[in-house]
Amino acid sequence: MFPDNAADEGAEPASAKMKSYPLLIHMPAQLMQDVDELCEQNNMNRSEFIKIALNLYLEKFEGQYLANLSASAASDDEEPGLLAAAEDEWIL
Repeated sequence: MFPDNAADEGAEPASAKMKSYPLLIHMPAQLMQDVDELCEQNNMNRSEFIKIALNLYLEKFEGQYLANLSASAASDDEEPGLLAAAEDEWIL
C-alpha cells in the first residue's frame, strides 16, 4: 500500500523491525490537551501514547468482537461490531 522508503535500503532487515506508517487524526482540542498532559507525565510522545491506547483498546474488545461474530454466525443476525461493543463500555 505504501512504498518502501529507499533510505531504509541496507538498514535492518524488515523482520528485525516493524514497518510503521503515518496517521493523521483530528480530535477536539481538550482531548489533545489531555493526551499531551498524559504523555508528559509518562515521558512518552503522542505516537507512543496512541499506539499503546490502540493496542489496549483492541485487546479489550477483541474477545467480545470474536464472541459477537460467533453468536452472529450461529443466529444469522447481523453482528454489532467493535464500535457497538465500545459504546457499551466507553464514551466515544
